[in-house]
Amino acid sequence: MPEGGSSVGKLPAEIVLNVDPKGIAVQIGQGIEQSFATTGLPEISSDLRAMASSLQSATKDFSGIADAFGHPQNGFTTKLNGSLQQMEQRLGNVLRYLDQQLKKLHWSMMRGVILLCLGCVIVGLILGLLLAHS
Repeated sequence: MPEGGSSVGKLPAEIVLNVDPKGIAVQIGQGIEQSFATTGLPEISSDLRAMASSLQSATKDFSGIADAFGHPQNGFTTKLNGSLQQMEQRLGNVLRYLDQQLKKLHWSMMRGVILLCLGCVIVGLILGLLLAHS
């Protein structure tokens, strides 16, 4: 045990009389604040806050676009599928119409060829009769 045992008993009273706890607390707080400011954490925190806000906005925009595409009644995908079905039906109708027109053209050509052949036969008969009489 140290020889100055009596001074240890007086130490708490001296600390209470000579030390300003509020002043120490203010100095510690200022020191922490200065240390915090020099670390760059406030700027990083501000940047992270701005990025989070931007990400939240982008997420909201994406959600709106996804809803617009995927809505079961009014979404782009539903409208596109409906339009494709209409186009398919119309294309089927056009193909059937063209098929009918080709059949008509085929029979018209056949009638024309038959009439042409019949005309050639008649002209040949007439020429043959004329040659035979001359």
